[in-house]
Amino acid sequence: LLAPLPKENIDLVKLIASYKGVIASRFHANIIATSLRVPAVALVWNNKMLGFAELTGCRDRYITDLKDLQNADVILNKFDEAMANGFDEEVIGKAILKTKKQMAYILGETSFERNLRLFKKKIPKSVKVVYRKIFKK
Repeated sequence: LLAPLPKENIDLVKLIASYKGVIASRFHANIIATSLRVPAVALVWNNKMLGFAELTGCRDRYITDLKDLQNADVILNKFDEAMANGFDEEVIGKAILKTKKQMAYILGETSFERNLRLFKKKIPKSVKVVYRKIFKK
């Protein structure tokens, strides 16, 4: 069954949330499925997906071999395994925490310190202290 093309991002999220499992070749569909704890099998055409697979402990659900990608039995067996095994919540929790820390660093640096650095202004020590108290908890 092919899903209808969503018109908005939220439509994709709602669509994936309504499924018991997903087989997808798109990176963000797999991220959404994992976030919603909808078991997913990824048909990998771009290796950037593998970093996410490793981070979430789901590497075995990401099919990369061309022969396997063309074999419905392999794909369906992976799907059955994903449905039976669900997710390791401890691994997912660590992945979420790592991602939040990375995002806090990126957003904090780009939203304030990077802008000041780009304009070649020195950041006064008092501003750094206040900034860290607010954003670097």
